[in-house]
Amino acid sequence: MVEFASKIVLVTGAASGVGAGTAKAFAKHGTRLCLVDRDEENLAKTETECKNVGAEKASFKDFDDTYNINVRAPLFLTQLAIPYLEKTKGSIVNISSIASKEYADASQMIYCMSKSSVDHFTKIAALELAKKGIRVNAVNPAFMKTNIFQSWLNSADDAEELVQGRAKLVPLGRKNVKVDDVINAIMFLASDRAKMITGTCLFVDGARHLTGI
Repeated sequence: MVEFASKIVLVTGAASGVGAGTAKAFAKHGTRLCLVDRDEENLAKTETECKNVGAEKASFKDFDDTYNINVRAPLFLTQLAIPYLEKTKGSIVNISSIASKEYADASQMIYCMSKSSVDHFTKIAALELAKKGIRVNAVNPAFMKTNIFQSWLNSADDAEELVQGRAKLVPLGRKNVKVDDVINAIMFLASDRAKMITGTCLFVDGARHLTGI
């Protein structure tokens, strides 16, 4: 049942009996599981057994790590920079993602949630800091072929297959976004040419987010 590999399942009473059996049955299909029970000792055993038969590891550590990097860090850095930005009438450009809005990837739930938070933070910060003369914007790129994405995959062949597959989904030219495309957007938003632009999430994706796929 391949369909279960993309789903997230909450199983209550998962420490024993039907609950434990149900959890392990879903685990065999690679399902992401959230297991709940008052019996912590046996619940831990069920968790281990589920991982052994194929369940993905969707842990709260993953959530914390992603939010610390994508949301907490920009928030704290902004707070620290405000006094200096106010003096210079500087601006902030956050790096968000196409995954924050119309396009979402079921296999990247936590990442998509974090980038949605970045978008809302950008807009609210823009309102709050406008009175200080500080602009806040974000750039939302589509998939890019960077060094880091190779670490997600098993081989160079897998990487090339992913690159070609994503390129076919981009309406404008049917090609992937380049790093320079994103840099150009950042430079524009940071420049005086964008002096009346704030609270904007600028999609650099060749209209990819408009396709809904």
